[in-house]
Amino acid sequence: MVRLVSAVGLLAAATAVSAAALVPLPRICPHDGRFVEKGSGKEFRPAGFQYIRILPDGPHYVFAPSRYDAARVEAMLADLERNGFNIVRVFVGALEVTEGDGLSDAFFDRLSDFIERATQHRVYVLPVVDWIPGCRRYESIRAKVREDVDGMQRLFLDPATVEAKSLYLKDFVSMIKKRSPRLMTTVFAYELENEVCIDTDKLPCSRTTGTFSWAGKSYDLADGGALQDLFDSAIVTDSNTLAAAVRSVDPEAMVAYSVFTYAAVGRTGPGRLRADRSADMRCPLRPLALAESDLSYIDIHFYGPAPDALDRDLRSVEWDQLRSACRTRGMPILAGEYGVPSPLAPNGPQAAYAATWYLQSLLTKGVAGGIFWSYDCHEQSGVANSKQFEGAIFRGLTDFNKSTKPAASGGEGVLHAEPDAR
Repeated sequence: MVRLVSAVGLLAAATAVSAAALVPLPRICPHDGRFVEKGSGKEFRPAGFQYIRILPDGPHYVFAPSRYDAARVEAMLADLERNGFNIVRVFVGALEVTEGDGLSDAFFDRLSDFIERATQHRVYVLPVVDWIPGCRRYESIRAKVREDVDGMQRLFLDPATVEAKSLYLKDFVSMIKKRSPRLMTTVFAYELENEVCIDTDKLPCSRTTGTFSWAGKSYDLADGGALQDLFDSAIVTDSNTLAAAVRSVDPEAMVAYSVFTYAAVGRTGPGRLRADRSADMRCPLRPLALAESDLSYIDIHFYGPAPDALDRDLRSVEWDQLRSACRTRGMPILAGEYGVPSPLAPNGPQAAYAATWYLQSLLTKGVAGGIFWSYDCHEQSGVANSKQFEGAIFRGLTDFNKSTKPAASGGEGVLHAEPDAR
């Protein structure tokens, strides 16, 4: 049952101290394939959860003014701090984010409250700034959209959409800075989209003949290799443009895109858009291309906690080449989502083992940290959340994180414990 929280209820539930009295968290930055605290150089291994609230028809609503639950947020953040976790990933969503022709002050007041509470509990916030709000400020720009581009690829192939997203990102970061300038370092990074991908059944991919022009070059729509070149070039240009927009307001901000693996949607790898056959019409953007951009790290999502599934996922994203490219650039790779599908979590002990085995395996492969999906999203039945089975997954990950140490270098990772099959 969703609890509606009025402004009076928000104040009554508030336990966070004023922003002026809070001690800012150290800025986190990439270094040599790891995350570190700027200044001290102390390694930071992200370990936490997705905090997700969704309506039955899909919209995320954590910060929606009519639904923001300060007491629940406070309890979650206190739980993370008490058990040694250091990050929460949260979707911004579109519900009530606008007011009139622009962004909603009430919405960003709730987001600021979330950041202040997180600072108090020494937990970093990773907002996913998904899509573009449907208000005049941005829609007036998107009116110039390319008619030969549709679906999610508009985000990086359509100049008008990129322009609108750039403006939204500047506005978004400015709204936070206006409210909590001292606490900007609590924002771990700004993720530009969740699982950016190509809709293969939408233009221009739905055309299998002819050419597509972008940035002064022409690409053969029948040729999977040519399409891959197009997408690689476009996503790097888009990433650099959006990263510059964020950093125009917060120069030291980390910025990233997230992707799922090719294997997760029944595909073998990049360059095979015309050769692979999959019932899933989505195809991820290429992590190896993102590694050539101005982004701060690569976020790859994993949902196959078994050796064969993990091997397929890694092969499909060119793991060895990707690790080499990221090592050269000093870019970490984050498992910004990893989770356990419900069929693999029939009971508490098996669910906890799957989650801890997965995290251990990812860290051993060189991933710089992991954020579990999800903390307590009981609204979803397809994946196990950490509070199911009387909190078995949460306890398992708590014990695992307390008994392991961050990698000593940018290598394969140094682990000091086996997952406990409770």
